[in-house]
Amino acid sequence: MEFTKELKEEIIKELDKRIEKLNKNFQCPVCKNKNFNVIDGFTRRNIDQNLSVINFGQNIPSVSIVCTNCGYIADFAIGALGFLKNKDENKEPNN
Repeated sequence: MEFTKELKEEIIKELDKRIEKLNKNFQCPVCKNKNFNVIDGFTRRNIDQNLSVINFGQNIPSVSIVCTNCGYIADFAIGALGFLKNKDENKEPNN
């Protein structure tokens, strides 16, 4: 999946919808600001069983929002937001 301007707009709409439904008073936990920007790309949370080894395997694809006041970063799993349709869609093509 490629991060495009159109996908970013869909993600923003979905985040707005969920925040409105789940927490109308969503704010930065650090400075209480209510304005965030969505980063122009995906982020990943690596899942590691051993901290002494860097693992490029399992991860949680996410989208990050950044507080416009203090820079606090919050991540949202794109699968939980409904943007990962199936596992095979995210595999790299065989070359």
